[in-house]
Amino acid sequence: AAMVDTTVCSASATVFAADTVTLDVWHQFTDPESAQTQAFEAAVEEYEKEHENIKIELHGLDTESYKTKISTEFASSASGVDVFYYWAPGKLKQLTDADKWILSRVNKLIKDTTNNLEKFNLGIAYDNIVSFAWDEFCDWYVEMVKTRLYDQENETRAAAIWTLKNVMIDILKLLHPFMPFITEEIFCNIQSDEDTIVISAWPEYKEDDVYAKEEHDIEIIKEAVKAIRNIRAEKDVKPSKQVPVYVVTDNDDVVNAFNNGKDFFASLSKASEVTVTGSKENVPADSCSAVIEGAGIYIPLAELVDIKEELERLNKEAGRLSGEIKRCEGMLSNEKFISKAPEAKVNEEKAKLAKYKEMLEKVEAEIKDLSK
Repeated sequence: AAMVDTTVCSASATVFAADTVTLDVWHQFTDPESAQTQAFEAAVEEYEKEHENIKIELHGLDTESYKTKISTEFASSASGVDVFYYWAPGKLKQLTDADKWILSRVNKLIKDTTNNLEKFNLGIAYDNIVSFAWDEFCDWYVEMVKTRLYDQENETRAAAIWTLKNVMIDILKLLHPFMPFITEEIFCNIQSDEDTIVISAWPEYKEDDVYAKEEHDIEIIKEAVKAIRNIRAEKDVKPSKQVPVYVVTDNDDVVNAFNNGKDFFASLSKASEVTVTGSKENVPADSCSAVIEGAGIYIPLAELVDIKEELERLNKEAGRLSGEIKRCEGMLSNEKFISKAPEAKVNEEKAKLAKYKEMLEKVEAEIKDLSK
C-alpha cells in the first residue's frame, strides 16, 4: 500500500485536476498466484476505492527489468528531475575516484560486450551486463554517491549526476538487444537528446576512460567495506549501530585512496568516524581486525558489543559445544556403535567431532581475549 501511495502521490498537481486519471504502476510480482501479487493487487484495489477518480494500470516486470527501472528512477528522484536532464558538456573537473571507477568499469564492459556480440557469445554478453548493472552499478556505485546527491552544497554533486546518467544510458544501450521495450521506455524518459534508443549510437570503448589507478583504489575500499561487514555480521551488530573504524597503513597510495573515499567509505561501513593512521599506537588493544591489501582494518570490540553480555553468550556456546563433543566421543568410543553403524554414519560423527572441537577452540580464544 505504501508503494502504491508513493507512486500516486508522485503525480503532478495538473494530473489530479483531471476528472479521471489513469496511472501506470510497475511492479516485480509477476506470478499471479503468489501471495505477494495478491496482496499488492488488493492494496491497489483498496486505493482505487478510496480515490474514485484514479485508475491504476499494473505492469509486471521480470527481476532484471524491474531493477533496471527502479535504479533509474532512484537516480532521477535523488538528483532532481530537472537537474538529471542536464547533460554536462565535456569532462567534469569534479569527477571523484568513485566516478572514474564506474566510468572505467563500464568502459571495459562496452569493450567486452561488443566483442562477445561480434562472436555471438550472447549468453556471456548478457550475463556480464546484468552482473555489472546489479553488482557494480546498483549495489556499489549508487550507494557510493548517495551522500553527494543528497547534499545540495556538495561541489561534486553535478559530477555524480552526470556520471549516473552517462553510465545508465550506456547500460540501457548494451541491454537493448536483450530487453528492447523496457530499455526504450527508460531511455526516452531520462534524456531528451535522442528520440529513440533504436537508432542511437552504440557505445564505444574510449582510451580516455581507462582509470586503472582509481579502479585499484576503489577495489581496496570495497574489500575494506566487505571486511567490516563480515566483522559486524559475526558479532551480530545491529545495522543501525555506527562504530569508529581505524585504517592502519604505511602505504601512501592506500592512504590517499581512503582519504579520497572517506565519505562514502564511512557511509558504506556504518562508521561513526574513520581514522587513517600509520601505526597501531592509537588503536584500542581489544579491537577486532581484518587484513586487506596494504592495510589493516580495526574496530574497537567495546564499540561492537556489550562485553558482559558477549561473555555470557560465549560461555553458553562453549557449554553447548562441550556437550556435543562429549556426545560424539561417547558414540565413537562405543564398540557396538562402531561395529554396527554404517561407515557413512561413523564418518559423519567423526566429522562433527572435529568441527565441534575447532569451534570450541575459537570460542575459548574469544573468551580469553574478552576476559583480559
